[in-house]
Amino acid sequence: MKVFARTILVLAAVFALLGESGFVARSQDASVTGCASASNAADRSFPVEAGARMEIEIKGVKTAFRWAPPGSFTRRWNGRTAIFWEMPTDGEQDFEITLTRGFWLAETETTQELWQTVMWSYNPSKGVRTERAPVNNVSWDETQEFIARLNCDGYAPGGFEFRLPTEAQWEYACMAGSTGERCGELDAIAWYGANSEGRAHEVGLKQANAWGLYDMLGNVWEWCADRYGKYPMGNITDYAGPQEGSYRVSRGGGWDDSAERCGRSCRDYWSGRSFWNGGDGRLGFRLALVPKER
Repeated sequence: MKVFARTILVLAAVFALLGESGFVARSQDASVTGCASASNAADRSFPVEAGARMEIEIKGVKTAFRWAPPGSFTRRWNGRTAIFWEMPTDGEQDFEITLTRGFWLAETETTQELWQTVMWSYNPSKGVRTERAPVNNVSWDETQEFIARLNCDGYAPGGFEFRLPTEAQWEYACMAGSTGERCGELDAIAWYGANSEGRAHEVGLKQANAWGLYDMLGNVWEWCADRYGKYPMGNITDYAGPQEGSYRVSRGGGWDDSAERCGRSCRDYWSGRSFWNGGDGRLGFRLALVPKER
């Protein structure tokens, strides 16, 4: 009986350590079963001005967010976008994508400093390993564990919760009111194959877009909430991806990509459960704060 009891204690300790290291993936809705009740951070009113800045301190690490108000943007389908979206095109067609609720998006990609602070020093990143470099080589499921811990500990402002952005939210914020394929001159706003010297760089060193968001293109690919699938053609509102599918979308291009792949229409996809996504430090993420469902 004593041997059995000791065995149970040992197994419990092992699972606890695995959970702390980030290797036990929890549910994919960014929630933690049995999460202790925590008071949310101070309530935040909904700003009016796009790009309004809010700073949250998470376990001593300050993280800035920028406001993306409700609005819409135009997606143009043509021969080029068909390559990335797997859609037939007949000439050029414009469709309007509408978002009815505003949201906050992190000013930068999630840094290794913030990741390690939340994930008990576990850091899977490849290549450059500094506090201000983007965490990389993380699976979609691992991002959900990270986000679940933030929500569980009550770091989100009242009425909001942490999530990954949807593809529509990501693209809307990336463009920040501009209408072209990019929100600025590529060398000025992005680390990509032609200027990165074969590695990711610390966040926030290039020019921000009009809403104050850095590295939306290049540096590391960014996980989105959506499952991968054919994007519907036509005007759509608050689209959040297909209901089924084993692959998750990433956006923005990375430090080793061509200029063509560092644009708002380019997308990639990976297995959400894979712990080896390229293996060379190309895939990270940035946080969104979205209004809780009523």
